[in-house]
Amino acid sequence: MMQADTDGNYMLAISLCGSLVEAVEARVNFLNGLKAEIESYAIPSAATTAVAASLTITNIAHANYHDFAIVVTNNSDQPISNWTLSFDYVGGTVYTVWVNGSSILLNRSGSRMTINPTNQWQPVYTIPAHSSITIIGNGGAAATGVANATFDGDAITMTFSRP
Repeated sequence: MMQADTDGNYMLAISLCGSLVEAVEARVNFLNGLKAEIESYAIPSAATTAVAASLTITNIAHANYHDFAIVVTNNSDQPISNWTLSFDYVGGTVYTVWVNGSSILLNRSGSRMTINPTNQWQPVYTIPAHSSITIIGNGGAAATGVANATFDGDAITMTFSRP
């Protein structure tokens, strides 16, 4: 543009100014769109307080057998049905889980455990509002901790204790 002005080619200078204005407007529109997208992004919370869980090793018979209890607490005002609890069982092995003598589903993938009710006729299919259920289980080597706990896909706090 400066050279066009120096050469006295004002039509070229005006044309280049128009192109510059269009480029600036396109940039502003892009940045405004980016701003709107950033402002609408919801940062996920680290953990929800609607559900909490605790896993307690209740008995270590020997190096290759232990019992445990998982308490899942529904702190919300609504019952929760057809739920799924997942967590990493660090350093341990789980064989089976049940509630009130009734087997519930346990899927294992490495150290990742996923527990959920078998069907809607089980008493634990629904966790009433402001109530807890206790899942009993046993396994081989006792875990040294739990990590990455989720309930219905949302991160939750899951405490761990062992004798």
